[in-house]
Amino acid sequence: MQRRLRRALGLATALAPARFKDRNPETASRVRGRIEAVLDWARVRGYRDGENPARWRGHLDHLLPAKSKVRKIEHHAALPYVQAGAFMAALRELPGINARALDPG
Repeated sequence: MQRRLRRALGLATALAPARFKDRNPETASRVRGRIEAVLDWARVRGYRDGENPARWRGHLDHLLPAKSKVRKIEHHAALPYVQAGAFMAALRELPGINARALDPG
């Protein structure tokens, strides 16, 4: 039990919001998910036993705050519909592949 607790606390420390303070909390969530997948794979292949310390539900959710509690999500403003035609015309005037990637036509 002590060993499992140390592993869970070590993982919680690695994923703590302070470590990802300059990044989107989504980064920590993706890292945790990848660690969880690797540890699940190792368990199925017989390389490890016991619970997965990277599991969120019923495990890390008691040690770490939810993504939504760490940093408020800020979405980009949408382009008003009446400006869409002018935007597309201006986009077609720009050179380069970046402008072509946004052009649906």
